[in-house]
Amino acid sequence: MNSTPSWLSHGIGGTPLVLLHGMGSTADVWLPQLAHFGRTRQTIAWTAPGYGTSPALESLDWPSLATALADMLDTLGLPRIHLLGHSIGGMVAQSFYHQHPDRVASLILSATSAGFGSTDPHWQEDFLRQRTEPLGKYDSFAQAAPDMLAGFMGPNITEPMRQLALISASQIEKERYIDYMRLLVTFNRKADLERISAPTLLLAGELDNQCSAQGHETHGRQHAQCTISGTGRRQAHGQPRKPATLQSGRGRLPGAAPLTTDLRSTRYRTPIMDSSYLAEYAHSADANAHFNGLPLTAEQKALIAKVDEYGVKWAERAFKYDREASFPTENYDDLKEMGFLGLCVPKRLGGLGADYRTYTLVASRIAYYCGNTANTFNMHNANSLWTADMIDAMELTDEEREAHEANRRIHYGNMLAGKIYSQPFSEGSGAAAGKHAFGTTATRTADGWVLNGKKIFASLSGHADYYGVLCTDDVPGATLADTLFMAIPADAPGVSVVGDWDPLGMRGTVSRTLIFKDVLVPETAQLMPRGIYIKAASQYPHMFMTLTPTYMGVAQAAYDFAVAYLRGDVAGVNVKRRMYPTKQHAIAEMYIKLQQAWALFHRVTSEFKRRPSREERSRAFACQYTVMEYCAEITSMAVRVCGGQAMLKTFPLERLFRDSRCGALMLPWTAEICIDRLGYGLLYKEGERDDE
Repeated sequence: MNSTPSWLSHGIGGTPLVLLHGMGSTADVWLPQLAHFGRTRQTIAWTAPGYGTSPALESLDWPSLATALADMLDTLGLPRIHLLGHSIGGMVAQSFYHQHPDRVASLILSATSAGFGSTDPHWQEDFLRQRTEPLGKYDSFAQAAPDMLAGFMGPNITEPMRQLALISASQIEKERYIDYMRLLVTFNRKADLERISAPTLLLAGELDNQCSAQGHETHGRQHAQCTISGTGRRQAHGQPRKPATLQSGRGRLPGAAPLTTDLRSTRYRTPIMDSSYLAEYAHSADANAHFNGLPLTAEQKALIAKVDEYGVKWAERAFKYDREASFPTENYDDLKEMGFLGLCVPKRLGGLGADYRTYTLVASRIAYYCGNTANTFNMHNANSLWTADMIDAMELTDEEREAHEANRRIHYGNMLAGKIYSQPFSEGSGAAAGKHAFGTTATRTADGWVLNGKKIFASLSGHADYYGVLCTDDVPGATLADTLFMAIPADAPGVSVVGDWDPLGMRGTVSRTLIFKDVLVPETAQLMPRGIYIKAASQYPHMFMTLTPTYMGVAQAAYDFAVAYLRGDVAGVNVKRRMYPTKQHAIAEMYIKLQQAWALFHRVTSEFKRRPSREERSRAFACQYTVMEYCAEITSMAVRVCGGQAMLKTFPLERLFRDSRCGALMLPWTAEICIDRLGYGLLYKEGERDDE
């Protein structure tokens, strides 16, 4: 069973900083610090074992907690760290230091001590009674949190920080909190103080009546001390009245002095730009038609109009997701409310029943407002697109068809209930491009299947409820014909998310690395019968274009922003620039490229079918390449025509510019693969080879 604690991570480089929360918190409480310190170094916040999504320990004691922290660091590949512990987290930090002193570059001990209270058993029993009895009138710790935490926060706590503390506390089970309270009273490492040789910074809130600066005297005067004015026990959430100062000491973590004023949130900001101009400009699908001249259907128009109802706020949230490289969770809450998590689930099974063409139109409109949401939405919907009507049309045995129907009812039900599915195919090799079998293996057992392997660039990692994983049946001489398509629960023992995510663009996809270690799943985890995926992939090549709508929408968004900017229709832009010939020529060139891309997009997405002709397959490659490359060219031209001001992060264009460059790199149909296959297919007839 996997016992490694869960964690949040942000940033890269430097000696990593690891944050250990206090008694009534989880890793989420450190979000502002992750955002701030992640700018200059890798910063990790753990969720203590038994809290939130972290597995509980068989025995909750100080050595076991230190070992759990060491296991997490080993999983992350971190040999040496700066370690910050708050309250009981500071006690875990001390325990870890005494077990692994060579792994700690420096210690930051916040609102903690070397020994808790008294060793008198009667005192300990009385303390526990005072702390735990009030919990009896609440059904959960989440209900108790507002009252329990009020006394720790101090008078200057900001409202966003108070809400963050309560959200973090809501993930804790009451029984687990009591277990940690019982452990708390047993801590006593006063005799070990002289053994701490690492540079140590001691933090205390001025108004903390439980762990004051004077209480830190027991740690010895050889370390640096810092009192944060105007804050209580939770200094990280307070608003200091003035910058903190360090008392003299032997050593401290470089850069620790400004820590206190930098603890305030960079996460909670109002939208960077008023995006209301999009309400007028959002006509990326409305102004276009099918290749054969047929207009959009009533159903397609209704779905697109539904996206428009939410789109402007998605565009405004997009700034935050990009800045923080964070998942668009709020947008997925909206998609659930809209019923769109079941967009491609057949109507007879409770979904909206969107076909391939309709999906591409809806996805392009979502991308018009937020490319990251559309990119990840593709991953979710692909799981239902792959497993619905196109599989029904294939040759299956009666047994396979019956099992598939039963399995997909389960997974479609999950989607309709709001569960998010991802589709991590990439393995850092040729498997995702169809060159050889997938390295992730599935071994059949009496209880189902056991998976082992790794997926890189796994979008939605840490945020999906299920990972739709391609893997290979672990049989002798396995080939692509032995491919399995499995839905792996994100909370299954043995599933872990590792690595950082700080890319150029599409930052909100959170595409980290997934590790599967002896992950047991039942037979019902199969999204397709064994071996069917490869057959479907060869017969429905257009399925590898489900990312194309994202970049079609991004291209339209960049063009519309440029027009609105030059017309002075964007909030904060009061100067019109439309009268200059150079601007007019550039917009005309962008429009031509945009319409070329739309025309090919509409024709090709209308040609989706089983076993398309050679010409239709070639057009699919051409469409994928054209949209991905034209998207980058259009956004680049938009940057040039709008000028320097539009490159500021207060506008969306610089984000669209970065996002656009990512499309050509995405497997299985990268721009290079499309050109390679298209060129070969145009010069060679089916089965034709050069004489050797």
